[in-house]
Amino acid sequence: MLDAGAIEKRARQILREGRELSPGAYGHGYLDPEELDRILTSGARDAMTILRPLERLSRVKAYRALVLERELDLEHLGVYWALDEAHAEPYWGVARGEGPIIEVLLKASVARGSVDWLTSAALLALRGPDELELRVRSGARVFLESVDGVPYNEWARA
Repeated sequence: MLDAGAIEKRARQILREGRELSPGAYGHGYLDPEELDRILTSGARDAMTILRPLERLSRVKAYRALVLERELDLEHLGVYWALDEAHAEPYWGVARGEGPIIEVLLKASVARGSVDWLTSAALLALRGPDELELRVRSGARVFLESVDGVPYNEWARA
């Protein structure tokens, strides 16, 4: 079960590591410590409100947008997912080859135990509800339901 103190602690760890956030994000020298404390306290409460009901589900819906220039790699669907379709964006989707480039939206479900709830909550506390990121554990099995709204079994045959 998520706890506000643990969420704030993980958020501060993420800020120290600096790997999860872009240079303009909270904690990169742009906010004084009191403002950061206020944001994290409020953000941790918001994160618990959003994620606690999902923690109880056996499977969680997840969405991911990708830019592809080759076949979809079903073995490596990634750890960065969104909690709803509107927040699924291909942030780092840059094509490097000369093949056809397409953007796809994946809809999947993930077992409750395959979600890193604490990191998901900490990122939500840091970024706010404008980015509803769900962090899936590395190597976790993701059940792909559809690609661009087409059931996966039909899309794979096309």
